[in-house]
Formats: sequence, structure tokens, C-alpha cells
Amino acid sequence: VLRLVHSDHRSYNLVLAEIEFIDYLDKHGAYVSTVYKSINNQIVEKVYINEKDYFSVTAFVKGQGTRITSKHRNEVFWEELGEQIGLFHFLVKDFTPLNKRNHWQEDSLYLNAKRILLDDTTLLSKFNEISNRILSLPKTKDNYGLIHTDIHEGNIVIDNEGKFTIFDFDDSAYKHFISDIAIVIFYQFAFKEMSNKEKSENTVKILKPLLKG
Repeated sequence: VLRLVHSDHRSYNLVLAEIEFIDYLDKHGAYVSTVYKSINNQIVEKVYINEKDYFSVTAFVKGQGTRITSKHRNEVFWEELGEQIGLFHFLVKDFTPLNKRNHWQEDSLYLNAKRILLDDTTLLSKFNEISNRILSLPKTKDNYGLIHTDIHEGNIVIDNEGKFTIFDFDDSAYKHFISDIAIVIFYQFAFKEMSNKEKSENTVKILKPLLKG
């Protein structure tokens, strides 16, 4: 898979930090895409398209298998996904990158949200309240670090033997580890018509094997 990231979206250094993270996880046994090096022995190449704009170009071994369907969503799947998320968090504790990703409150997603909400004082107030609560949480090596931040079924493929590949680390940032778990739950129910009771019951069904893993 060849991926091109325009400089308007991410700088070269941020892409380099992302690919360095993926490469580290891959070399330590995590289920992520293997990174190809270029003929210049680089994991990311910068290709200019004019004097200031460029693409950061990377290549990966394509993950084998298919997208997640209802037949995959069982206790074994959730436990193995939990094991991989836990492995990501365990490995990152000893990860000393040459290039740094942003902390969550420095990322464009956060900064753009604050800008977009300027005219909606109610939402902006709630946004700031929640942000300040998260910023006040303790941060230690055991609960905070570089994470994927966007682990959902659209970013996973699974093969016939049940082994899956987690990809798309484009939003990776320094966050509390629990955010990776919250995102898994969020995407299961965010866009479905379900009662709060159904959401709670299904959350328990997923969380028990996920946390066991």
C-alpha cells in the first residue's frame, strides 16, 4: 500500500513520527502493517510538488484478510483486540522516539474544534469543561503515552485464521491509554439507533473480554 500525505494535513516530521511508531510496534510483535523502506533506506520520503507544498510518502505491506463483520464480533475477537491494545500500551512505555507526535490538546483536531465552536457558546463551554477535566487527570508512564487513538472496525482487517492487522495511525497522539478503549466502545454504538439500556448491556458484553485481553 502506497500512502501519500499532503503537507496541509500533516507535516513531514509528524508523519515521520507516526511511521516510526508503527515500525517500532511491528518490530516488537504487534499486529500492525510492516513498513517498507525506500531505495534511500528511509521510512518516509518527502516529494515536493511546488516550492512549499509536498507529499510525505510511505509504503506498507498490505494487511491480509477482510473488514470486520458481525460473524467476527465474538468474545474471542474482543479479547484478542484487547490483548493488542494492551500490547501497544505496554510497548510504548519503553519507546523513546526520535520524532515526536503531538499531545492530544496540541493536535489539529482539538485546535480546529475550539475554532469551529467559537460561535456556539454553550457547546464551547461544555467542550472546555471536559477538556479541562481531562487535562487535570494524573499522567504517568502507566496510564499516558503515545496511542493509536482511532481503533475501530474500519481500521482493522482480519484473516481466515483470526489474526488481524490494525492500521491508520494518522491520528496517533499522546493521550491517556483508556482513550483507545473508549474509542472501541464509541464506534460500536455512536451511529446506531439503540436505547441506553441496550448500549449498556452491549458495552458490558464487549468490555469484559476486551479488558481480559
